[in-house]
Parts: sequence; C-alpha cells; structure tokens
Amino acid sequence: MCIAISIIAIQLNAQIDQKRINALETFLEERMKKDQIPGLLVAASYKGELIYTKSLGMASLEHKVPVIDSTVFEIGSISKQFTAALIVMLEEENKLSLDDPISKYVTEIPGEWYGVTIKQLLNHTSGIPDYEAIAGYQYYDNRRTPMDIIKVANSKPLDFKPGEKFRYCNTGYYLLSMIIERVTNKSFLACLSEKILEPLQMARTGLFDPTEIINNRASGYSRTKSRIENRRPSEPSSTLGAGGLSSTIADMAKWDAALYGNSILSTEALEKLWTPGVLNNGSKIGYGLGWRIEPYKGHKEQYHYGMMYGFVANITRFSDDGLTFFVFANRYQLSLGRIVEAVMEAFVPDLTEE
Repeated sequence: MCIAISIIAIQLNAQIDQKRINALETFLEERMKKDQIPGLLVAASYKGELIYTKSLGMASLEHKVPVIDSTVFEIGSISKQFTAALIVMLEEENKLSLDDPISKYVTEIPGEWYGVTIKQLLNHTSGIPDYEAIAGYQYYDNRRTPMDIIKVANSKPLDFKPGEKFRYCNTGYYLLSMIIERVTNKSFLACLSEKILEPLQMARTGLFDPTEIINNRASGYSRTKSRIENRRPSEPSSTLGAGGLSSTIADMAKWDAALYGNSILSTEALEKLWTPGVLNNGSKIGYGLGWRIEPYKGHKEQYHYGMMYGFVANITRFSDDGLTFFVFANRYQLSLGRIVEAVMEAFVPDLTEE
C-alpha cells in the first residue's frame, strides 16, 4: 500500500515531487529482488505525522500475507531509546542518578563491574563485554534469566576500564532493564507501558513474546546461500530493553511526535538523550543515550539501527528539518544502509548535493 505524498510534504519542500518518489519505489523493488527481502515497509513523517508509507512484499511467505501499513515488526536495538528514556525519566523523579554505580541496584554483578555507572551503560562506555557477541544470536532462542546474561558476559574480563572507550554493548541495556525493574518494582514492560506506551497510545508496541497472539505480526526470515528460511522465534526474556520490542510505523510516528514536544519528556531530558558521551580523556563519541548522534551532510541527525534474528529496522531523525524516516524489513543480516539513504534522499534533495 502506498499513501500518496500529502500537501504537508509538498509545503515542506517544493523539490519533493512524484518523480522522485517513483524513482525511490523502483529502487526499493529492485533492492528487494537483489537482496531477497521477503517484506519491506518504509515511511516518512513530519514532526510525527506520517506523510508517506510504502509497503512491499510479504509479512508471511508461507501464508502469503502481504506487508501492510499496520504490520508489526520486531525493531531490535531501536528498543534501546525507550530504555534510555525510562532511565532519564526515573532520574527526574529522583529515583536514581545517571552517575550512580550500577552496583547500587544490581548487587549480583562481578566485582570488577562495580565501578561502572548508569551513564556508562547508556552510552556504551562501560567496558562490560557484550553477551550477544559472546553467545551469538542463537542465544535469544530460549528463555533466559538475568543471571544467565550476567554469567555469559562475565565469561570474559572487562574489555577496557570504564569510560576509556566506546564499544557497543547489549549487556549494558539488559542491566538497565534490570535497574528499571528494581527501582519501580514493576516489570520492564509494565513500566514502559505506564510511562510511554499508554500516554502516547502506542497500543501495538510491546515485547515480542512468541507465545502471544499479535495481530498482523510479520514472520522473520534468514537467508542461506541457497534459500530463505524461517527463523527461530526469539524470547524477549533474553533481551528485554536491549532489543526486545516490536512495533508498527504508526506507533513509531507517535513516539517521534512526542520527541518534538514535552508531553512525556522534558526539554532537559531530551537534551540528555542527544548529548554525545564523553570519554575519560575528554573526547566525545558519536552516541548519546540510546541514540547515535552524528551530522549527515550538513543536517543534524539522530538515528539507530535495530537487528534481531529475522528482522532489521532503522529510525533516522533530521530533527532540525522535522523529518523522520523509518525502514522495517523481515530478513536477518540485511544491510539497510543504501535503502535508508535512498529514502532520505527522496525527501531531502540536498543530501545528494556535495
């Protein structure tokens, strides 16, 4: 399904025209064939209002169910921005501080992790090993306990002293989920629902429990050298706020809209999310709290990729332009980079100019 460009989009930039969109859609169709992508959904919004969606391919190959605008996709590490938002909200409620050592809330951790702070978990400068990198994606196939995760991560020493380097770490966001649960005395999902999902009416967003009946849920796939295969369902207990959410384009647009105002997050909280982290030596990194923060061809950009076994996703915000782009696909180990760029360039013409 394709929603034609609205009057809003035309008013945003006179250079956005149907010719440019037609070229984008031709590219997407070609890319789907080349990369053997079962299903793809792309969208653009202006300050949270969807101005364009394009759904292609199949949400379920076996049952021949097409992708539609309301298809539910797993969003992988895009989940981290929700976890980071919850932590910042709890800090504003004086229930924790970003400078607190994590040992204040999670005592079961190894002694060498005790000096790590909540902020270092948020911006991936903790030095704690990434359990996903150690155990692989197959580790998500079964239900896990917090001690399972800690044990895997502790099978290696710290990668570096806390604050010395940036290294992406899913363990950190699993620990943040534990901290949220212990501070609030609620499950991660219950806290997320109370503070973000329910206020924003994001009714189609939640943990991707494989036992739950979720209307319009897409099936996930992987590709071998010879064929497309069904993926094994992942268990949200193995990832929580590190990558355990599924959502729809409409719900993600509601989240994006909230990020342009103060309906759930204060101006100060938003600034914390999008302020680049700083290492011990004073150098900045290209990551805030749950968001990658890097300029793109002269535009202020906030973005994040997500990947779970069977799915890939991306959200890219040009906040000064009011434009946000979404790409969801149900194929594992798919590089979305060129697709994301093509979507952005269709709506922001000067991205193609040197």
